[in-house]
Amino acid sequence: MKQILKPGNFCVLTIGMMAMINSIDLIDGTNNGASLMAQEPTLTKLPVADGNQPSAKITTGSSAKSASATSPVSATGGGDLLDVKMKAIDGSEVDLSVYKGKVIVVVNTASKCGFTRQYKQLEKIHQSHHEQGLVVLGFPCNQFGGQEPAGEKEIVKFCQTRFGVTFDLFAKSDVNGDDRNALYGALCKLDLQPKGKGDVSWNFEKFVIGRDGKAVGRFSSRVSPTDQEFVSLLETQLAKEAPVVEPEPVEGR
Repeated sequence: MKQILKPGNFCVLTIGMMAMINSIDLIDGTNNGASLMAQEPTLTKLPVADGNQPSAKITTGSSAKSASATSPVSATGGGDLLDVKMKAIDGSEVDLSVYKGKVIVVVNTASKCGFTRQYKQLEKIHQSHHEQGLVVLGFPCNQFGGQEPAGEKEIVKFCQTRFGVTFDLFAKSDVNGDDRNALYGALCKLDLQPKGKGDVSWNFEKFVIGRDGKAVGRFSSRVSPTDQEFVSLLETQLAKEAPVVEPEPVEGR
């Protein structure tokens, strides 16, 4: 007797396959199945039952903030990207102007993503090029598939114990939407190669800012921090001399 596959049976099989895929641990990208999420998603209107599951749905605005999230304090004006103050992951205020003269990698991070293993690669380039003037600034964000649900203390512990991260981390914040932090608000407006302008697509997109405080490149999540094109841009910028900053005139002199 022939077996007939009824629509109901197909649904059961489909749900079972989805459950198997969602059971894969994506924390550090070392498992065999991690490559399933190691790419930017194609945006589709799929329902999301659990915010911690990888999904194409991107949450923007205040709904993406956790109770521990803190936003940048203020933008101090001017055309320089680094004329802005932000909250560090320990809650202290950081004036980004302290990084002027450095080559900066700005990256939005998450702990439960197929690209999370890039923490290790980012730390590697930080260590190898730090003395030449490279800094990496990590901005944890929970807007992409809910893949950064932890609070600041848990994020620090995870990054240090799992990947030995020593580069600077900032408080959780939005990188898209009305509540995106001031730095990303400025960066996303720029038409930077090779990625182009517009909203951040997924975790671990990377912006590069030169010694003069101007953005010079933007790379998608798929581009590894050790990719030759990315490293070549960093080395080109590091080879340049830092601009001389003239002291501001003092009134009455």
